[in-house]
Amino acid sequence: MTGLFTAKVFLPADFSERFSEQEQRWILIHEFTHVRRGDLLVRVLAEGFRSLFWFNPLVHLAVHLLHEDQEYACDQAVVSGCTGQERYQYGRALMLGASPQRLPSFLTFFGNGKERYVMLGKHRRSALSTLIGTGVCVLIGVYSLTSAPHSVAQNTAASVYDFSSTTQLEAEVHQARFEPDGVTLVVLAPNPSGKWQEWTVELPTRSELGEAGITIVSFAPGRGYVITGNPSLDPKEHRLLAVRITRPDGSVWVR
Repeated sequence: MTGLFTAKVFLPADFSERFSEQEQRWILIHEFTHVRRGDLLVRVLAEGFRSLFWFNPLVHLAVHLLHEDQEYACDQAVVSGCTGQERYQYGRALMLGASPQRLPSFLTFFGNGKERYVMLGKHRRSALSTLIGTGVCVLIGVYSLTSAPHSVAQNTAASVYDFSSTTQLEAEVHQARFEPDGVTLVVLAPNPSGKWQEWTVELPTRSELGEAGITIVSFAPGRGYVITGNPSLDPKEHRLLAVRITRPDGSVWVR
């Protein structure tokens, strides 16, 4: 089944020879159930999402699992009111449609995993399972849209840094790493014995720094930086959560 506005069913050339009339009926019901459920629109939206976040392997996995779930849900919608014999006929159509050919992603009726056969034989509609699954999805959605992830991040930082003390470094910046989840500086600062020690200085995300007018050129390599922050709970890590940075030109950034 393909076509967002005018849906069309594409069938194997030997469709009428390979399948009985009853099996042909089940296959067509399956495909038109996809249309009734709006699965084609969902797939277009999913592929659009994948095109935006193509660099994230989890997105490709999520789209693949979405396709599988659509097939399972469509199977369930078709056979939910069927007898055992009718389920058998439907499953037989799946078996006969199996082939070693690699097919486009939308032609998924003939892509058969054993989970589909197990569900055909054992799955029954469960209002409780539907309610629990919907509730979990809603909770995950609400969690992702609130400040809870930020709170988790703060709690994580609290378990790494000592917020009861501060350390000041007269540092030389060697490298600035601007990454999606935060910015880190690699600096050299003299220790009490006068020897240079490498430190990792953690800053907020790139977007937060951007709001304060801080860009990648704001931490150009060189000496003259004064960095104050909370040290790591493990002194051997030589890691600092920056709360104030004075740059060589005298400008100051404060968290």
